[in-house]
Amino acid sequence: MKYKIQTKISLKNLNSNISRFITFVCMNKKLSFIAAVIISIVFIQYRFAYTDMQNGKPLKVTTWDAFGYYMYLPGTFIYNDMTQLKWLDEIEKKYQLTGGKLYQANIHTNGNYVCKYLGGVAVMQAPFFFIGHGIAKISNYKADGFSAPYQYSVACGAIIYFILALFLLRNILLRYYDDKTTAITLLLFTLASNLIQYISIDSAQSHAFIFPLYVLLIHFTIKWHESPKIRWATLIGFTIGLATISRPTEAIMIFIPLLWGTQNKEAKQEKW
Repeated sequence: MKYKIQTKISLKNLNSNISRFITFVCMNKKLSFIAAVIISIVFIQYRFAYTDMQNGKPLKVTTWDAFGYYMYLPGTFIYNDMTQLKWLDEIEKKYQLTGGKLYQANIHTNGNYVCKYLGGVAVMQAPFFFIGHGIAKISNYKADGFSAPYQYSVACGAIIYFILALFLLRNILLRYYDDKTTAITLLLFTLASNLIQYISIDSAQSHAFIFPLYVLLIHFTIKWHESPKIRWATLIGFTIGLATISRPTEAIMIFIPLLWGTQNKEAKQEKW
């Protein structure tokens, strides 16, 4: 009896704390919070508007360039073959992924295929690939790496990464700008750009996975400048490394932590 009473009190306190937190977020930063929620709903709606739920066509996000980023996962964990790609002909006949001609990998002089794209995007897609693989194993879908469970898992993964990054970006902006400015910035940045195309439609392209890495890098950079500890430096290095092996041009990210807080001569001298 005593245990039940304590449990009820604990649950009551937890619910009370959650309610106070939600109230604090909504009342104190109301506009930017609402903007982030609206953006999330719009992106989710666009994702499901471009699926077979609407147009009767099977969802395929791992096509063309996206196939080059993604092929590491089925090639490694299902077929155990990333050099000969003996599995590709059958998969291509069934799903038509490469765009008609394989350009995502080239044959080396030793006869092995070498993927044109690096594996960073595949690293970020991996959790959702394994979710899709698990669903395919217990359902009537083929566990071949490209059937519907894999497509939906990877597509939803891009949305999840985006929404998490969106709310983190909101918190970052609120450090420097008021609630109204932050709300307008988020709305324009997401809904008035091609971000919606790469997050909600072409969900397996590198863009969808690099965006959250930039947000994380800014967050870790701020944290390091507030408290220069090894863990923040490590996370900065890991984020830049993962972005670079997703798309090599993203190595330019290194200038964010290097040049942060060097807006004038005095700040530069103090930082270095």
